[in-house]
This record gives sequence, structure tokens and C-alpha cells, in this order.
Amino acid sequence: LYEALHLPEHGEVKVELTLCSDGRLLRLNVLRAESKKNKTYLEKQLRHVSFPSISDRSSSKKEHTFVLSFSHEI
Repeated sequence: LYEALHLPEHGEVKVELTLCSDGRLLRLNVLRAESKKNKTYLEKQLRHVSFPSISDRSSSKKEHTFVLSFSHEI
């Protein structure tokens, strides 16, 4: 993600992603954004990212939730 996504403006965006075990994006929730332009950028771009499958043989969870922070600093 670090190399694939580049926020257009200065600031931080914190998102919550829920992925299926096969890596498909189920839900995207922007928790905080310092820039509307960055928020919109991530909402569009993250829907097109191919996430790896999540295999945890010790768990039967079908969904996995992650909180990620993205930033563009000067």
C-alpha cells in the first residue's frame, strides 16, 4: 500500500478496512481525515486494491478488520 497509494495533499487519513478471508474488501470506513481530497482519493483507490488472502487455520473467522493510517507529510 505504501508504494501504491500517494495522498494528493498534506495530512493524515485513518481508515477501518474489513476484508473477507479471500482478500476482498467488504467495508471501508474513514474514521478521520484532515483533508477531504485525501479522503475521497483513498475511498476510490482502496476499492481497487487487490489484498492478499488471509489464511489462519486456527481461526474460522470469515472477516478481518484492520485500522490503517495514511499520511502525506512535507
